[in-house]
Amino acid sequence: MNMDVRNSFVDCAGIASDVGSLGALERLPTYADYFYNLYEKHTPENAQEMVMHVLGESDPDAVNEFNKVVREFNTDLDRIKKEDDRNALIRFYNQLDRIVLGPDHLEIPELTK
Repeated sequence: MNMDVRNSFVDCAGIASDVGSLGALERLPTYADYFYNLYEKHTPENAQEMVMHVLGESDPDAVNEFNKVVREFNTDLDRIKKEDDRNALIRFYNQLDRIVLGPDHLEIPELTK
C-alpha cells in the first residue's frame, strides 16, 4: 500500500488522545478517493491516471480491507462523536494503521476510564 494514505486518518490518533471535542472528525475517504482528491488538487489533468497507477501498485486485498474499515468508521462516526467514544476511534486508527504498515505498526493503547 502507498503509505501516503496514512495522512487521511493519522489525525484520529491525536484527536482520540486529546481532551477536546471529537466534533472536528470527518468522514474518511476510501483508498482511491484519497489519492484522487490528492492528485486532483495538484495535477488535475493527470489525476485519474495517477490513481490508476497507485491502485495498480497496491495489494488489492489490503485496499479492500482498508476500504472496509473506512466504511465501518464512516458508518459509526456519528455515534463516536455523540458518545465521545475515543476508544472506538483508537481501535479504528489501529486497524487502518495495521493494514498500511503491517508488522511495523505500533499499537496505540486504549484509554483507561
